[in-house]
Amino acid sequence: MPRNVKAIQLAAAEGQKIWTITQGSLDQALASIELSDEVETDIRNSVYAGKEVTAHERPVNFFGIQSSGYIVLDPYSGAVAAGVISGFIAYLNGFLSTFLLAVAFSFIGPLVVVALIVMFSIFMNMINEMLIAMATTGCAAARGGR
Repeated sequence: MPRNVKAIQLAAAEGQKIWTITQGSLDQALASIELSDEVETDIRNSVYAGKEVTAHERPVNFFGIQSSGYIVLDPYSGAVAAGVISGFIAYLNGFLSTFLLAVAFSFIGPLVVVALIVMFSIFMNMINEMLIAMATTGCAAARGGR
């Protein structure tokens, strides 16, 4: 199950309102949701571009990490884009990528830098997929030990 869908599913299970955001509901939705500035900006830009966005009200707890998911639909073509922001994972990914890049450029050649970045991205994707699999199969830790 895609991460954005899982985040929306978790939000619905918590009783959060799930918004379908269009140009007619944009102001009301943005006044009601409590997502990161990055997510709200992406929602606003997508709606201004004529897309419809499905989003939940506030971040959900996904293995102790605050995450937000949303779906962007192009009503004319039917194309769907997914967005998911995991607070700690996004922070960790950005911090470690920057750190690895700085260290690599300081001590080793550019080809090794690319290899390190690719390996780190694969590693982070594997962790995300493992967390999703655990949450999907009903692992108690995924529900905060409940």
